[in-house]
Amino acid sequence: MKILFRTDAGTAIGFGHAMRCLALAQAAKDGGNDVRFAMSSIPRSFEKRLHAEHIDVARIDALAGSDADAGECVEIAKDTDFIVVDGYQLASAYQTSIRKSDTPLLFIDDYGHGSPYAADLILNQNSYAPRHPEWYEDRPASAQLLLGCAYTLLRREFRAYDRTHIPGTGKSVLVTMGGGDPKNATLAVMRALRQINDRNLRVTVVVGGLNPHLAALESDAGEMTVMKDVTDMPSLMARADLAIAAAGTTSYELAYMGVPMLLAVLADNQRPVAEDMVKRNAAALLGDPSAMSVEECSGAIAALLHSPQKRLLFSENGRALVDGKGAERIVSAMTDFLSSRG
Repeated sequence: MKILFRTDAGTAIGFGHAMRCLALAQAAKDGGNDVRFAMSSIPRSFEKRLHAEHIDVARIDALAGSDADAGECVEIAKDTDFIVVDGYQLASAYQTSIRKSDTPLLFIDDYGHGSPYAADLILNQNSYAPRHPEWYEDRPASAQLLLGCAYTLLRREFRAYDRTHIPGTGKSVLVTMGGGDPKNATLAVMRALRQINDRNLRVTVVVGGLNPHLAALESDAGEMTVMKDVTDMPSLMARADLAIAAAGTTSYELAYMGVPMLLAVLADNQRPVAEDMVKRNAAALLGDPSAMSVEECSGAIAALLHSPQKRLLFSENGRALVDGKGAERIVSAMTDFLSSRG
């Protein structure tokens, strides 16, 4: 099976769409399939990551989401068995344009943003997705829905990891606010952590290569460790007693690893993830650190650090939510779809 992934990454849109496409691409490649990417916006760090995986990437010159973009994508996808589309700018009209090529289409969705759908397979990996069948009423009768954490996309480094993590005494904190972090929520969290004034607290701050505030973060770090363009997140998560994270795709990685979470909401699309994790007792809600006082943010962090029973509960519930086999299930669904076409 030959698969083309159409997605983007950048400061404004973050890395989440591209990273979950990479997770699916890895699983497909591990199964003996050929994969390729097409992107109109590709940070150098992600391009290097694709090259390290021996995955080719083609450039889309047209405006992202335009008819011209879809035309370029279809041209690149000649002799391709499946096109995978992931991006909020690549919505309903984009699907329709792609499907004119008659190449099967898998559309990755988060909150019904791609309706009306033209895709053959519609994937929403989020924990809240099965509760919203109304989002997918306007779709082809033959379209297959892949909804919920049974289909959560985890990259190979997570799927290969031995999940033996047990939250410790609340002395190791991991901070990760996504690939871009335009609001600089990272700095707000760092200053809140400093207010806790615990000399034994070890803080690791992970930032993306496109973070525009990197210099300020490094100058303000003090004894905190700031790491850029990390490729081995599982090892950092395995050492964390608590993660303070943006409520995006990282939430599901942390859940899989059994890391207790305090989730920040930095964009509207992150709120459903955070609220559902809280309902499932897999996380606590922080809100937007950049809009909070240092004292308020610090108090929320300290409360969870000093509550080992709650952190253990979050760890157990998170692990029960994500089993790490989602990418393989999706590849199987794609293979089965092609087989059904004859």
